Amino acid sequence: MCSAVNSGQAQMERKRLVDTWVERPLAAHWLGRFRDGFFAPWDGVRIMRVHPSLWKQALWPVALNLVISLVILAGLYFVASQLLGSLQPWVVEQLPDWSWLSAASRFIVLLAVILLCGLLAVLTWFLLTAILCSYFYGLLAEHVERLLGDTDGHQPLSILQELKDTGFNLLFLVAGQAVIFCLNFLPVIGSVLAFTFGWGFTWYLLGADLFAYPLALRGVKRWDQLKFSSGHRAHTIGLGAVVFVCSVVPIVGAVLMTTAVIGTVVLYRRIERQHAG
Repeated sequence: MCSAVNSGQAQMERKRLVDTWVERPLAAHWLGRFRDGFFAPWDGVRIMRVHPSLWKQALWPVALNLVISLVILAGLYFVASQLLGSLQPWVVEQLPDWSWLSAASRFIVLLAVILLCGLLAVLTWFLLTAILCSYFYGLLAEHVERLLGDTDGHQPLSILQELKDTGFNLLFLVAGQAVIFCLNFLPVIGSVLAFTFGWGFTWYLLGADLFAYPLALRGVKRWDQLKFSSGHRAHTIGLGAVVFVCSVVPIVGAVLMTTAVIGTVVLYRRIERQHAG
């Protein structure tokens, strides 16, 4: 009798969760889809308030992500300040004594250093979270999928496969950023283009890495995961933008990065439901 009551309560909770979150229609325009991706961590926070059992899976990745974020933030500040302190005076000395040229060169160096240090920080964060946090994120994603029900055909995540996928992501990120960095050599607008495309590409890969959790649970291979992310570029870039914010904001960012996994699972279900419809 008790088990039947518990089963009934679980079904009611699942229906309420699906009705409240999964049944929401997706935005019809690009900015709305970007917003849905960007606010996925806050959706995850609200879901955790209703289902506090998720905290059992969330505590470890929150603690590990907090340590990683603090270390990277300190290293980013140190490296950027050292590079700017050395490069800006040197570049100014090599140019004619024109005030406007000096200001322009300082600005170009600033953009180049931000792009380079940001790439270094993202690469480090990618590597450390893949080694230390991806397993716990996978367990959290599985738990959310079970709460939502309809998990036929799902398969457990493999740590080895996740590390391989992360290695592929790193190579893809480095190759893409190497090409984009060459834009800095274009006159006048080169650095602005490199800055814009560099961060757009980085956000895309960060968002694709989040979508990888619900997709991998369904047996989707890495290249097909990227195809899915390309087909939902606005959602993916929105997710990547908020992931980047989480990676450089200590404490709060560590929590939101974990709740982003929950929000991404729900967002994928919303996309899946729209496709089915």
